[in-house]
Amino acid sequence: SQEQKNSDDDDDDDDEEEEDEVAADADDELFSASEVNHAHASPADAKDGNFLSQFGPKKNNRDEYDAKSDSYELDADKLRGAGANGASKSNASIHSLTDLNKRKQKKFGAWDGVFVSCLLNIFGVIMFLRLGFIVGQAGLWYTFLIILLAAVVTTLTTLSMAAIATNGEQRAGGAYYMISRTLGPAIGGSVGFLFAIGMSIAVSMYVIGFCETIVQQVGPITNNPINDIRLYGSLLLTILLLISLFGISWIIKVQMLLLFVLIVAIGSFCIGSFGDPGGATGDYEDVMGVDGWLNGNLINNFTPRFEDIPNDDINYNFFVCFGIFFPAATGIMAGANISGDLKNPSHDIPKGTLAAILSSTIIYMILALLLAVSCVPSLPDDTESGLIYNYIIMSEVSVWQPFILFGIYAATLSSALTSLVGAPRIILSLSRDNLIPYFDYFSVTNADGEPIRAYIASYVIALGCIFIGHLNIVAPLITMFFLGTYAFISFACFSNSISHSPGWRPSFVYYNKYTALLGGCLCVGIMLFINIEYAVVAIIIAGIIHQYIAYNKPNVNWGSAFASRAKWKANDASLNLFNYGDHVKNFQPSFLVLCKDNIFDTDHNHATQSLIEYVLTLRHGFGTIVYSSVLLGSFDEYIEVISQKSAKNRGYYLPLAKKKAAFFEQVVSNNIRDGARLLMQLTGIGRLRTNTVVLGWKSSWTKQLKTVTKRNALLTPAGNEVDDDADDDVKEDVNANANANSVGGGGNKYEF
Repeated sequence: SQEQKNSDDDDDDDDEEEEDEVAADADDELFSASEVNHAHASPADAKDGNFLSQFGPKKNNRDEYDAKSDSYELDADKLRGAGANGASKSNASIHSLTDLNKRKQKKFGAWDGVFVSCLLNIFGVIMFLRLGFIVGQAGLWYTFLIILLAAVVTTLTTLSMAAIATNGEQRAGGAYYMISRTLGPAIGGSVGFLFAIGMSIAVSMYVIGFCETIVQQVGPITNNPINDIRLYGSLLLTILLLISLFGISWIIKVQMLLLFVLIVAIGSFCIGSFGDPGGATGDYEDVMGVDGWLNGNLINNFTPRFEDIPNDDINYNFFVCFGIFFPAATGIMAGANISGDLKNPSHDIPKGTLAAILSSTIIYMILALLLAVSCVPSLPDDTESGLIYNYIIMSEVSVWQPFILFGIYAATLSSALTSLVGAPRIILSLSRDNLIPYFDYFSVTNADGEPIRAYIASYVIALGCIFIGHLNIVAPLITMFFLGTYAFISFACFSNSISHSPGWRPSFVYYNKYTALLGGCLCVGIMLFINIEYAVVAIIIAGIIHQYIAYNKPNVNWGSAFASRAKWKANDASLNLFNYGDHVKNFQPSFLVLCKDNIFDTDHNHATQSLIEYVLTLRHGFGTIVYSSVLLGSFDEYIEVISQKSAKNRGYYLPLAKKKAAFFEQVVSNNIRDGARLLMQLTGIGRLRTNTVVLGWKSSWTKQLKTVTKRNALLTPAGNEVDDDADDDVKEDVNANANANSVGGGGNKYEF
C-alpha cells in the first residue's frame, strides 16, 4: 500500500508539472502578446512617460522572417504575431498553444531526424561506386587508414559541434548558425557561403554517380559517356527539385524506406562475397568470391598500386584517394542542417551524429575487407574489369545484382535530396541575417515556409557541376568546402573554450579545447595535401567574403567568442598596468571632454560636433578620449533613460561620434558643477584614467559677466521682487535663469 501511495504521489506530481508547463506556456504567450501591443502603442501613449515604448529594442531581421515561415524553428517571436493583429490576450494564448502542439508534431528526434539523415548521406554514392576503386588503387592497408582518418576528422568535428549545439538554442542554418553565433558575422557569413556552395556541389556528385550507373546499365545514347551523364543528370536534378519542394517532412518519411533498401543491398553484398568465384552468375572473371581468402588475392590487394587511368589526367596518391572518399563522411552535418526541425537539437545532434559515425566506420571497414578478398584489382589488358576500372563491381559480387543497383539508386537519391533540402536553408539563414545585402533576394519563402528562390540558386550551382561529368573531379572539390567548414567548427569550439566567457557552458562535456584545435589544424592540413590549388581558391573566396562583411559592419550583436576573449584580455591588461610606474616618457594625454548630450536634440549639434572633431585631432597621443555629459535632475527620474541610451549607444557618443575612437559617459546630478566633479573622479578604470579636462570655449564671457553682475544686484531672497528700474533684457535673463534653476533642481531657488 505504501508503494501504491508513492506511485499515486508521483502521478500527481507529473500531472502538476504538466499543468505548470501549460500554464507557463500560456503566461509566455500572454506576455508576448502584451509586448507586441505595447510595442505598437500610439505616440500619445508613449508621450505619457513610457520611455521603453519609444526606445525599446527592435526585432532584428531574423525574427521578422521567422514570422513568415512555419517550417523552421519555433520561438517566442513567431507566437507574438498572434496578439499583434488586435486579438485579445486570451485568444492569442489559446491559438498560440494550439499552434504549438501542431508544430511539435512536425519535429524529428535523434534517430528519425539525425541518425537516419546522417547515415543516408554517409552510405551514398562513394560506398557503392568508389570504395572498390579506392581499395584497388590504395590497397587495403591505405584504405583502412583513409577510413580511420576520415573518422577521426569527423569525430573531432562532431565533438566540437556537439559542444556548441548543447551550449544554447540552435536554430535553422546548421553549421552556419553555429559558426556565425560563435565567431561573429564576418567569419560566419563567409563559412556559410562556402558551405552552401559545397552542399549544392554535393548534389551534383550524387546525381553524377546515379547517372554513371544508368549509363553502364542502359548503354550510351550519344557517342560520349560524359554527354550521357550530363543529359541524364540535368533531367534527374529537375525531378529532384520538384520532389524537394513538397517539404522536408515528406522527404524524411521516404528516407526511412531508402535506409531499408540500403541495408538490404549491403547485406546482399556481404553474403555474396562468400559465394563461388565468378559472382552470382559465375561469368565475372574479376570476382574471386570466398576463394580470395586463401588464393593470395587478399595479399595482392593489401598494398597500394596507384595506377594511371586512361583518359584521366589525375595523378593518384594517398591524399587524392582520401579526397575522393571523404565526401562519404560529410553526412555528419545532415542532422545539423535541419536543426530547426528537430525536437531538441542540443540533445539530438550529438547523439544521432556520433552513432552514425561509429556505425558507418565499422561498416565501411567491413566492406573494404570483403572487396579486397573477393575482387581482383585489375585484369591484364582489360580496362573495364577489376576494382580499379569497374565502378559497379559490388553488383557482380552481390547475391542478386538488382539489390546493389537499387541500393545505388536509393543512396544517390536520398543523399541528393538531403543536400538539396539543406543547401537552400543555409542560403535562407544567411539572407535572413542580412550580412550580405545582395542575398536579400533569397529571403522570400512561400506559404509553406519553403525558400523557393534559394532552391533555384542551389539548382543552378548543381547543374553547372553536373556538366563537369566526372565524379573523381567533383568529389575532391566538395572535400575542400566541407573540410573548410569542419575546420571552422573546430576553431569555433576552441575559441569559445579559451574565451573565459561565463556563457560558455555546454552540457556535452566529452570534448576538450585541444581536441578542437587538433581537429581544425587537421582539416586545414589535409586540404593543402589533397590539392593546394583548390585549397587556395577556397581560402581566397572565404577571405573576400569575410573582408566584405567586416567592411560593411552589419548591425548585429551575437556575443561572439572573440568579443568575450577581448574583454578578458582587456581586463587582464588593465590589471597588468599596475606593474608599471608612471614616467614622463610614458605620459599619454587622456581627455575628459565635457559636452552637451545631443542624443535626441539634433537641432543644436553644431557646437558639440565641433568640439568632438577637435578632440579627435588630438587622438594621436594614443590616450583615452571620453565624451561626457551631465543630466540635470534626480537619479530616479533618469534611470530608465540612462539604461536605454546605454544599450542603444553601445559605448559610442551617438549620433555625432559613431564608430569613433572614443568612449561615452553620462551622470545625473543636481547641477553641472557637481556632475563634472563626479566625472573627474570616476571616469576610467585602474591606471586608464583621464588626466586632461576639455571644455568648450565660451565666446560671450564679457556679456555674460555683465549680466551676472546686474543679476546679483537684482536678486533678493525669496519673497522680494526685482528692482522696477532694471532693464527689460536683464529681467528676462534673470527670470530665465531662475526658471532653469527651479526646473533642474540646482542652486538656490528665487522668487521674483
